[in-house]
Amino acid sequence: MFAKINSSPYSGYHLQASLPMNIHRLDEHHEENIEVKLIGYLDDTTWFSDTLNNLENNLKIADDFYSLANIKINKEKTKLLTNDEDLLKQSNHRCNLQFGNDLVEIEIVPKRKDNVF
Repeated sequence: MFAKINSSPYSGYHLQASLPMNIHRLDEHHEENIEVKLIGYLDDTTWFSDTLNNLENNLKIADDFYSLANIKINKEKTKLLTNDEDLLKQSNHRCNLQFGNDLVEIEIVPKRKDNVF
């Protein structure tokens, strides 16, 4: 599933770093670009996306895998962490997310909740 999603055309989160190749010649750099779409540990998966539409498309791939492997997941525990203030204002911290074949109402968690990150 991870390999299929990581090769999907739906964008994730882009990271870029530029590192000097030689400490004596700071004009030569090595560029590294990474796209992260999901990470998992035990039974938790964290998804990354640049848009809700791309996230829903990647979740569709995952949901197909879950059905094929007869894996049951609790979609109701899904939360969306965002720094999009417009989304937070218009949604009252809730939104509908198409998670595979199911439309799930999820909580939107602001990037800073009660002054705690």
